[in-house]
Amino acid sequence: MGIGSVASPRSGPLAKSLDWYLGIPLVFLLGLFRRKRTQLAAVRRIGVLKTAGIGDAVLLTGPLRDLRKKFPGVELFLFLGDENYHVTPLIPEGVEVIKLPVKRPLTSIRIIRHFEFDVFIDFGPWPRINALYTALARSRYKIGFTTRGQYRHYAYDEIVRHSFDVHELENYRNLLRLLGADAGSVPELRLPSDALSGVPPINLKRSIVFHPWPGGAARVQKMWPESRWIELGRLLNDGGLEILITGAGSDCEASADLVRKLRSQGCQARSLAGELSLAETAAVLRNAQAVVSVDTGIMHVASVLGSRVVALHGPTSPERWGAAGPLTIPVTSEVEGCGYINLGFEVPRDPPPCMENITVGAVHEALRKLIDRGKRIRRVVP
Repeated sequence: MGIGSVASPRSGPLAKSLDWYLGIPLVFLLGLFRRKRTQLAAVRRIGVLKTAGIGDAVLLTGPLRDLRKKFPGVELFLFLGDENYHVTPLIPEGVEVIKLPVKRPLTSIRIIRHFEFDVFIDFGPWPRINALYTALARSRYKIGFTTRGQYRHYAYDEIVRHSFDVHELENYRNLLRLLGADAGSVPELRLPSDALSGVPPINLKRSIVFHPWPGGAARVQKMWPESRWIELGRLLNDGGLEILITGAGSDCEASADLVRKLRSQGCQARSLAGELSLAETAAVLRNAQAVVSVDTGIMHVASVLGSRVVALHGPTSPERWGAAGPLTIPVTSEVEGCGYINLGFEVPRDPPPCMENITVGAVHEALRKLIDRGKRIRRVVP
């Protein structure tokens, strides 16, 4: 079985098995024959690898700022995968974004090897395929994570321990400290000036966005019960607000069904799922009165753009994966054993009812606080 069979990081169980059983020996062998190098005196071109996770890519914009500060005039290349490449229009200037077709590893390797780098940084904490891309990159100095139980760090020149005890953004910053960077910049996104041009006419100032649809391997565990969204929508409708449901194309049917149920309760509601690009969705998030979202990429986009965000955390902890924006309130579960996801896929055999423990009252109160803090409209609660 050749290198082309190594899996992309967000594929199914078979692909993850190939990533494990094939990726580990390949990365080990490549590391065995690589002479470790020390940090360079001059850095003019840096490659950055993050092939999955819109939220991860959003958080990474902070470290990208730190790299530009540490190395003025550096050419900075960000390699994203098919799934998180959609964030490209929101990435600030000064970074060239390159798409990797991660389900075609040989093509991805050819794309990466087209460039020569002084430094190549792998920000992935667990996929062996990312470590393989890094091992085969044409770079004089390579750094990445060593993660407990993942066996993927053999080909790096220097490594940093990936910790479950800090926020993921702090893990990213620890990698940059190997380069002597004063890592501490907060994530930033830019909203294209024409981002609202493709959005249907909506009074966004009188709208609340619901984003009920998580992604990734633990998608089911991150979902808040549908009945809670309906109850929350009914309470908000009493305050005269319209509910907008956002989502991907794959969420269209579920979003339409939720809208029907909200309307049956007398709510003003409409679905935008599948109708907008990520940049257009970001414009809706930024201009709406507030956003209620499960822990997923949209939560991070909205928060970093400065939206008022109520973030629902059950199997994930806000201390590990919380949004970085200034107007975000996390609402967490009090059930013992929650916050068990650290890498994105760890689900116990009998997971605790984390999301079911988050009450409508707690979410409604968090929304009230956010809206009052902005002093832009009257209280949602009469």
